[in-house]
Amino acid sequence: MSESGSRELGVSEARANMTEVIAEARLLDVDFVLTRRDKPQAVLISVKRYEQAKRDRELVDYIQTNWPDIYTDMTRNLKDHRA
Repeated sequence: MSESGSRELGVSEARANMTEVIAEARLLDVDFVLTRRDKPQAVLISVKRYEQAKRDRELVDYIQTNWPDIYTDMTRNLKDHRA
């Protein structure tokens, strides 16, 4: 989650206010969970957050490939932490 948090927003409302939504995501680092009938459909995030997520994914893939035991421990610990 970003420093400023995340907000749920209906797809129709996001579409009607897209300029403002993009500005908040870009300038205030707000993540938007776009919903339809109260069900998450997509997430709109800043380019900065997207680039960080891509780097994080590459790191996780590297760990999974080169250190599978560590990857298994990490994912097990995450599941335990979330429970």
